[in-house]
Amino acid sequence: MDAQGFSRIYLAKASAELSAADALIPGSERVACRGAAMADVLLVCGEPEAADLEAGRALSGPAGEAAAAALKALDVDPERTLAACARPVDAPSQVLARRLELIIESADPGIVIALDGAAAEDLARACSLEPLVPGRPVRWRGRTVGCVGDLAASLSDTSLKAGVWSAFRRLVSDAGPVTAKKGVRSEPPDGA
Repeated sequence: MDAQGFSRIYLAKASAELSAADALIPGSERVACRGAAMADVLLVCGEPEAADLEAGRALSGPAGEAAAAALKALDVDPERTLAACARPVDAPSQVLARRLELIIESADPGIVIALDGAAAEDLARACSLEPLVPGRPVRWRGRTVGCVGDLAASLSDTSLKAGVWSAFRRLVSDAGPVTAKKGVRSEPPDGA
């Protein structure tokens, strides 16, 4: 089998596994994952925003646009990013954690970034980690895991924006050359 055939099989497998993760919690498909099933970076929000619910896809609003701008500024290919909502519906925390763990294992990203406090809490639970600290990378099963603080709040509060940008830079830089060039920018991009 050639490389393209193998890639198609792996993509089909990853897509089926993402669907199986959603099947754990009835109704979670109302805010589906958005992006590449085989991702370099997984972005995780906690609760869905109004734009996410309207579009039926995670990170479809301003926070998703800001995260995409930040990653692009760090030379992360947007075509290799997956967005997921940790809490698409109300469910027991251990079930939400298992779903998120399955999403991580299915997409197999090199970096997993929580974009708010709820996502950071759920990501730490899914990975059996201590509470995550913004910008402090943690290694888990061969990948970099971390959080950036509250991305959505930073969109309207410039005092938070610099901290969120710095956290993005540290997390992406920690992952090494797999997904980004180190030290590419010191200021936040417009829209992030």
